Amino acid sequence: MNRQAHFETILTRARARPNLIVHDSTAPLNGDGTVVRASYVVLHDHGPDEISDRRYTGSRDGDEGRTMRVIGRCVGEDPAAARRVASALIGQLTNGWTPIVPGRICWPLLIDDESEAIEDDKVSPSLWYVDVDFTYRSNRGG
Repeated sequence: MNRQAHFETILTRARARPNLIVHDSTAPLNGDGTVVRASYVVLHDHGPDEISDRRYTGSRDGDEGRTMRVIGRCVGEDPAAARRVASALIGQLTNGWTPIVPGRICWPLLIDDESEAIEDDKVSPSLWYVDVDFTYRSNRGG
């Protein structure tokens, strides 16, 4: 199973929404190394949600069905901005859209969890974020 192809499909879809800035796995930094103060998403690929215990007793089949997990950290300068970014990301990745990955059958993304707006006081001044945890099923194509 090509995990990178799955993530690239979702990253491309998220970036297709006008005015939704999406970064791959790391927050953007200013020239002085500080985190950019703006509204954006940092999308993280967590790959397969679980692999069965069969991996200890036999060979693993990379083409088996998997539940895939992607997390979007939706950042804003205040709680309302972070929630608006989360709403935009959810609208772009759900509403019946299904990832298309060669050789795979995928189901639409579902929201597994969505956090409240959380203050990130590790940066100064603070930023706010909402984590949106998406899952979807990917099986070998027929």
